[in-house]
Amino acid sequence: MAETRACPVLIVPESAVFTKMENVMLTSDYKDTLNTTPSVPIKDFLSIYNPKLHVVNVDKEHYISLTEKYEKEKQDMRSLLGEFNPEFYFMRMFDIDEALNLFADDFKIDLIIAVQKNHSFMERLFKTSRTKQFAYHSKLPILVIHE
Repeated sequence: MAETRACPVLIVPESAVFTKMENVMLTSDYKDTLNTTPSVPIKDFLSIYNPKLHVVNVDKEHYISLTEKYEKEKQDMRSLLGEFNPEFYFMRMFDIDEALNLFADDFKIDLIIAVQKNHSFMERLFKTSRTKQFAYHSKLPILVIHE
């Protein structure tokens, strides 16, 4: 359902308990950050609660050290969301869902912001959405914002 909406969608698991909004995780693939990060709706949401922002990327191949490309994408993300003083985390793990859940537990994340990528009809037929897959396994509310 989240993949067909033009406006942000808040997915709240039945077991979720909301108490406060102090720590928010923004997931990012760091691919063409300036053009694919919907900064306006993200900023609109963050300005309501003013939480601590954790920008997280999980990759199974990188992160012995950050490449120039990832450093550039990180700086681009900082230019988009700098007013919220984001902290950046790069995790090297094979299982992305497990990595995000571990991070959420360790940093006491209250909500996850995920950017739903625009996919062609054929991609939607044959490729599983990372956001959709993660939403099924998350214990936390997820705000899905389209690219």
